[in-house]
Amino acid sequence: MSQNQGIKSVTLSFEVTVQVNGNDDEQLLAAAKRKVAEKIQNDFPRFEHFITDGITLSHEKAYPGKIVFIPSLNQHGVIYGINKTTYSVISSQGRYNWKLVALTDGELTIEELLLFASREKYLNTEWIEGNVGFLRYKDDYVPVILGREKNGKTPAYRINGSERYNLTDIQLKKHLFDAIPVSPE
Repeated sequence: MSQNQGIKSVTLSFEVTVQVNGNDDEQLLAAAKRKVAEKIQNDFPRFEHFITDGITLSHEKAYPGKIVFIPSLNQHGVIYGINKTTYSVISSQGRYNWKLVALTDGELTIEELLLFASREKYLNTEWIEGNVGFLRYKDDYVPVILGREKNGKTPAYRINGSERYNLTDIQLKKHLFDAIPVSPE
């Protein structure tokens, strides 16, 4: 039995503005916290809510290359970009932008990921954002997902790792592969 079975994450998002006096940021923040607690106790503000099966990811645990589970779709996917308020995720059902409260830890093998995120899937000869491939790095082939190209370089994020490699178009063509090349024997 999973340790998270039966657990649901409930996220309430609301905006509260209070007026306070103080001389520095510490005093202002302390006074604001007290006023917010009072206001919530007396007059709970309007809010947006999200209920997600399992334990949602924290900002620290959500990064490009992270394999995630999307409970509302019952699908696994991988984050390939982070926007101001959403995370770009590719899954077998397509590409989506999700708020963090909609994502939990996920598990996928590289083979499963390649079924829906390889460039062959889209019959495309060019590498594009959200494609998964193998980056030749030193003497190894590292599974990566591509982010959005910016200033002539495309970020390649290691799957379930913290490494990021910024690649030019020439480096993409030379060092990125759809599969790990088999050496002739």
